[in-house]
Amino acid sequence: MRKLILLLTFFIAALAAAPAGAYTYDVCRNPIKWPSNLVIWNVSSTSFGGTPWEASLNTARNAWNDAPGNNFNIGYYWTTDVSTNTSDGKNSILMPSNWSDGGALAVTYTRRPFCFFFSTGSHWQEADMLFNPNKTWDTSTNPPAPVDAPFNSTIVATHEHGHGLGLLHENDTFALMNEYYPGGGVVGTAYQVQPHADDVAGARNLYKPSTPYTVRDVAATPYRHSTSDGRASEPIPAPSAFYRGQTISFQFTVENRGNITENVPVYFYASATRQVTTSSRLLGTAQLSIPAGVSATPTLSVPIPTNGPWDYQYLGWIIDPLNSIPEIDEGNNGATLIRRTNFIWNYLPTACFTASATSGSTPFTVQVNASCSSDQDGSPLTYTWDFGDGNIATGVTASNTYWIAGTYDILLTVHDGQSAAYEWRRIHVSCNNTFCPEEPY
Repeated sequence: MRKLILLLTFFIAALAAAPAGAYTYDVCRNPIKWPSNLVIWNVSSTSFGGTPWEASLNTARNAWNDAPGNNFNIGYYWTTDVSTNTSDGKNSILMPSNWSDGGALAVTYTRRPFCFFFSTGSHWQEADMLFNPNKTWDTSTNPPAPVDAPFNSTIVATHEHGHGLGLLHENDTFALMNEYYPGGGVVGTAYQVQPHADDVAGARNLYKPSTPYTVRDVAATPYRHSTSDGRASEPIPAPSAFYRGQTISFQFTVENRGNITENVPVYFYASATRQVTTSSRLLGTAQLSIPAGVSATPTLSVPIPTNGPWDYQYLGWIIDPLNSIPEIDEGNNGATLIRRTNFIWNYLPTACFTASATSGSTPFTVQVNASCSSDQDGSPLTYTWDFGDGNIATGVTASNTYWIAGTYDILLTVHDGQSAAYEWRRIHVSCNNTFCPEEPY
């Protein structure tokens, strides 16, 4: 969360926040940023003393310092002389005892001169980052996935440092800077927390290098764009089960954190652990073209190999597994879905049946035959019929008589002892004028 404190209260000019791309920032004729590309924060050793918090905050600042093409650097000065004064000229990071910002996880207060209509520009003068002491914090620097308590301090600190360098919230976009936790960030196979592609593009646009240059970095993350729960990103759900020989579909996310369009090879694997590698079981490959600063979450369909055996596996993918793209970071190219999928070492049976007729008048009798059903494993099959009028039957053949006009669906369930397959057929029954008891209106 971010709050703005303005100096001078005379005339308000329009403050646009709509640069090209998904990222946003304040504008006073020109983008508002720090006058220097190096900003030092005074970090409270009283609030965050100890290795876990220090490692968490250092990981968050380095996530921005190491972002591809970002020309902005965050420095820390650890001290006991830190206060909540937002106008003392010091950039501070602390956990105050007198928290007054409700249920927010953290807030960053920023201060700059007021923007007049004749202003030629404006710079940030101070920023203060406050963490909520009433929350339970996980200080892991490599969380496999954010959870809604304990909250991960590394992800939250990375988000707040985004505000500290000048970025605003990116609602309904795939970004660490979205307003709702978890913003995610790139959490790949190594679980490192990094800004998403559009976050990095925003930092590059604010703090351009003096000499333009090409920087390349593609990344994998198990998050997807979604606003189903009011959040801009959420973990990609893993399918519950797949069967031998079945074609499966699942989502995956690829990001281009560099500044040129990339043609990205993607290899898909099943792995017994979340540490997917090129030695994991290969499922298929794809090739994607992704513009700079863009994240994509397509759906892939691949056949499950027939050789096994299988059990509970993670679906994962590695971008550029042969290292054909010279990247500044090769450690963020792999990701796995957060939950496992049950790969069942069994072929699904095939359900099939014929019907003596599919339409007629009352009383209408239909005979069904499922002898065309089969099972590739050779397992014995059981057959269950639901005729849609409340009557059921078992066996490879069956019959049913419809006494009331209407439309009915016959459902066949074929089970091989481990899994089931289904087939259905629609039946239309009309009224016989001489024999149609209880005909519905």
